[in-house]
Amino acid sequence: MKIVTAQRAMKEVQTTAEKIHNDETAEVGTVSLGDVVRQGDLYLVAIERPPDKRKLIINRQLAPGTTQGSRHVLLGGCPIFDGDKQQIMDLINIAVGHDVGLATELIGPVFETAMPVEVDHPEHGNRILPAGVYAVVYQRAFADEVRRQLD
Repeated sequence: MKIVTAQRAMKEVQTTAEKIHNDETAEVGTVSLGDVVRQGDLYLVAIERPPDKRKLIINRQLAPGTTQGSRHVLLGGCPIFDGDKQQIMDLINIAVGHDVGLATELIGPVFETAMPVEVDHPEHGNRILPAGVYAVVYQRAFADEVRRQLD
């Protein structure tokens, strides 16, 4: 039996982890209502339609912020909307089929595309999504208060 020190075991774990590459582009095949595609701290939920009350967003960035981790950028010309957070949450709940218990602080923009669209990110790998309507949901930080996780 080989005895390994904790320090050596941690070094082996680190070496193995560094060999994992999740920064490759992944094309998502088909998406059904309520399906979720993850890209780092962003969840893209397929919903039926955009919210009724919405405002066009000019910025192509799906997560607010200026750090490299917040650089989830929608490539292409499909519209991105900011809308009523409660209505977006209701559309997510309908799509998923039950109340997912999201806080409105975790709800981001919505985008609608008639053709495949690419979400770009320098660290998490791009995702190519099929045509549809998607709501952006931010990962919750492990904290006492509800707040968005920052990359």
